[in-house]
Formats: sequence, structure tokens, C-alpha cells
Amino acid sequence: MSHFWKSNRALLESAWVEWEIKNKGDLLVPDETLLDPRLRRAIKDAWENPEKENAVADLWEEIIPGVYTAQFFDVERLAEFRNYLEAVANSQIPKRAPYGIQLNRYGVMLDPRSEGHLAAPYFQAFYNDMMNRYMRPIARLLLGTYGYDSQTFGFSIQYNPDKDKDLHAHTDASSATLNININLPDEPFTGSQVDFHDKTTGRTVQTSFEPGKAIIHRGNVPHATHPITSGQRSNLVVWLYGDRMQIPQGGANSYGNFAKSADKVESENITARQRWSVPNEPKDTYAPF
Repeated sequence: MSHFWKSNRALLESAWVEWEIKNKGDLLVPDETLLDPRLRRAIKDAWENPEKENAVADLWEEIIPGVYTAQFFDVERLAEFRNYLEAVANSQIPKRAPYGIQLNRYGVMLDPRSEGHLAAPYFQAFYNDMMNRYMRPIARLLLGTYGYDSQTFGFSIQYNPDKDKDLHAHTDASSATLNININLPDEPFTGSQVDFHDKTTGRTVQTSFEPGKAIIHRGNVPHATHPITSGQRSNLVVWLYGDRMQIPQGGANSYGNFAKSADKVESENITARQRWSVPNEPKDTYAPF
């Protein structure tokens, strides 16, 4: 199957360009106006003046050390975004779901390094903007990931009682994971709570997703998803990590900065201006799956 994706990559990318042209008058052009207005405003101000980054941090509630939640998508715009994804799902262009995840309507790879990814140019522009302008500086600010966040990865998933209904305890091969719920307010579900394990205290904290809400966490925080018992839960999941799949090792201090190591940049020495910058490293070809 891998041979199919590789040998047809250029053809599939051209098909997504044609798809966008064909549907230009009927579909949303994804951009950052889909995101929560308060978050957009704080992010804009921080890019203009990194010394204002605390206003970004103030929007995120700490669940346990290394795990935070905030409103990410604008609930008023979620229906438009879901209509776009519905059109993607209904297209006749082959798409690859994440390995180990059964095919469902929103199971598709998002990053260009992934075979069979969603190569629609407008979506890719939105995805890159979301990763470069939003996720990376937020992860650096809250989780201290500077130096281990040059590479990106992402996929969508939908939990269903009869398909992918849960996820056992695991950690991610990432420096940071951003998990964003894209359910509409009139799409309730039961179950599917997420447990996060605090390795310092030994306690487990349970949280639930709400429409447009995101959870950002260090990849090394153990977490598990309870079985979904009714309805569906749709999410976008995006990762950051370093070149050739490098991720930080060791613990973290109370400010979310990774512990000292000979091969690390010490997060406490990173300036606000450095946090609000885009890495120069080119995209590599290493994808987690």
C-alpha cells in the first residue's frame, strides 16, 4: 500500500488542487478566523511584541503539570469547518487514515510528510499557520519545548461506539501534542473522557472534551481515553517534535521547562523573542506513523 501512496503522490496532490478549484465557490477557505477570537487576539499581540506572551498563557488552564486546556476553535465557526471536512470525506480522492485506526469519516493524515495526506493547498496553508503561529509558541511557552519542535505531524480521528471507541494508556512520540475537539454544540456524546497521569504525584486526573476545546500536553505524559458509549467525538490531533524524531528526555520543573541535559537547550535561558520565532530547519521525512 505504501508503494501506491508514493508512486501516486504527485497525482493526488494535483487532484486536491483541482478539487479546491472546482469547489471554490461553495466551500470555506480555512484560515485563522476559525479560531477563538480571544486566542487570535492574544497570539497576534504576542507576535508583534513577545513580551505580551503572558496574555496567551493566561488563556490556558493547567490540569496537571504539563497538561493545559483552552478554547481553540470559535464555536460559531465550527459548522463551517465541519462542512469543509465533510466535503473532504465525500471527495473521491484517496486518503489514508492513521495506521491502527479504522477508517472513519474524519480519519485522514494532515501533514505533508505523511503518505496520502490532505494536500488541499488552502487546508495546508491553514495547517501550517496553526502550527507555526499558534501551537509552537504556545508549546514553548507552556511546556518548554524549544529546540525539539522543528517538525510537525497531524491527523484527524473520530471515536465511535462501534469503531475506534477508546485508546489504552500510552505516551506520544512528540515533544508536544495538541488535541482539539471539533464536535458541534448539538453533537453530544457520552463517555470518551481522557485520563492524564501525573507521574510526580501518582494521581490521575480525568477531563472531557467540549466543542472547540483543546488540550495541549507534553508527549511523555501518560494518557488514556475511556470508551465512548454514545454519539461520536471528532478531533484534530497535531504533534511537534525535533529533527529525526527527537524528543526531550527527563523530567520538568514547575514552569514546564524540561530538565537539564548535555544535549538540550536549557529552556529557562530562552528569550520571549526566541519563543515567538519559526525554526529554519527544513522539514525532514520522518513520520511517527
